[in-house]
Amino acid sequence: MSKFCLFIYCHNSKGSFLVIPLHPVEKNNFILDKIIWEDFEQLHLKVNSVKMTFFRFPHKLNNFIDFEDIIKIPDLLDLAAMKAYALGGRAKWKDYVDIYFLMKDHFNVGEISNRANELFDGFFNEKLFREQLSYFEDVDYTESIEFIGKEIPEDEIKDFLIKSATIPF
Repeated sequence: MSKFCLFIYCHNSKGSFLVIPLHPVEKNNFILDKIIWEDFEQLHLKVNSVKMTFFRFPHKLNNFIDFEDIIKIPDLLDLAAMKAYALGGRAKWKDYVDIYFLMKDHFNVGEISNRANELFDGFFNEKLFREQLSYFEDVDYTESIEFIGKEIPEDEIKDFLIKSATIPF
């Protein structure tokens, strides 16, 4: 497997974060519970009941935060831009929930879109992103969401995203 990014989506209320290895990642370096799915650009695993996805990420990231001297993770604005970009390729409810919290607590659509345009150089469209934040018909709800703290009702998340998306440019 070539150089891959590691997205770890923890389904035990530990949050999600990104690790970018500096060397190729080989699947035989892990004790696996299960290989969920694999192809050239993705490897989906379960390790110690935590779902992990190694995903080929061909775009350059520069803004990293040193997390407890263990790993370096992208800053929140880069993560928000990556989530916005992900909506263009998949419509997963967990991404909408992540974007809700990133927008509620940190950034607006314009800030996220500007950063996504910088990161994805022509492969991101703010108008489509705004439409995706307002359209929920084909959203994939198969992965359950465990909220840390108070659970936010689905309608509240949708209403917030729609209002955020329809604020004039």
